[in-house]
Amino acid sequence: DAYGIPAHKVAYGHTFSVVDEEYIRQIIAAGGWASCDQLCYAGAGVLDPLEKQLDMVEKLFREDLYKQMFLSCDWGARSDFGGTLLASRVERNRDPKPTTRRVKVLFETVLPELERRGIPREKLMEVLIDNPRRYFEN
Repeated sequence: DAYGIPAHKVAYGHTFSVVDEEYIRQIIAAGGWASCDQLCYAGAGVLDPLEKQLDMVEKLFREDLYKQMFLSCDWGARSDFGGTLLASRVERNRDPKPTTRRVKVLFETVLPELERRGIPREKLMEVLIDNPRRYFEN
């Protein structure tokens, strides 16, 4: 609101890249949207391991903060992210289907693991389908 933009219209990307629960809670408390959108990079040498990110995602679900959260795999296929993701970029450029392989992390690893941890499928679908819809409708 400091810049005249209502908080509910602001989506903060990459907020789960380095596990900082207080930062994410502040975003959500202010009415903003926190995006856990780099799951496909977890453990790529610069981001916290996937397990650590999932622990935080699970905690936010249990605290009902998931209603202001997105889950996705931010992926710019074949783009140059500079030195910080150099190793994953080199690996990606050798992969004949990089986008498919990375996006599958969300559907084949993250969602089943969250369900295994007891997060109901309905809540997961709300984050994947309803939250983006609510964000764009408002």
